[in-house]
Amino acid sequence: MVSDVRGLYCSTLIAGPVRVVMIQVKNLRSAVSCAAMATLGDMCFHLQRAMDSEVEGTARVLLHKASEANTFIRQGANFALGHMVQSCTPTRVMNALLVGGLSHRNAAVRSSTAQHLERLAEVMGMARLLSGKKDLTDRFLIAVSKLAVDPAQEVRWEVHPVK
Repeated sequence: MVSDVRGLYCSTLIAGPVRVVMIQVKNLRSAVSCAAMATLGDMCFHLQRAMDSEVEGTARVLLHKASEANTFIRQGANFALGHMVQSCTPTRVMNALLVGGLSHRNAAVRSSTAQHLERLAEVMGMARLLSGKKDLTDRFLIAVSKLAVDPAQEVRWEVHPVK
């Protein structure tokens, strides 16, 4: 009971700061944007499950940054997404990745989505992923099959480790 209240209290307290940092991720100054992405990654790493309520918005902003032309900005976005995959609740992360990146029109975003779905499969374990809830298994398999036949070669290449 106490942990539930503490988790609720913590998640309501971090909603404001997370939104402010997400706004800074969109900043046109690359140094500010990179610092904000690193901050989001650190927040996911240290706050872990308390960030669950902000996972979908965070993933959407970071996946958008994964389409940038600058390599260091893409790396920063992928680094923060990696922390999110490792630290937050796997089902929420998978839903956020699928909503934000599976049908995105940019191949770099779909490639990043495939890369992080592969990491998520490692975190969850294939046995849990494939023998878990039917909806979870179905969504994962449909996503992987869709990414495996993607028109962009870089996206298909990222799916190979998942097979």
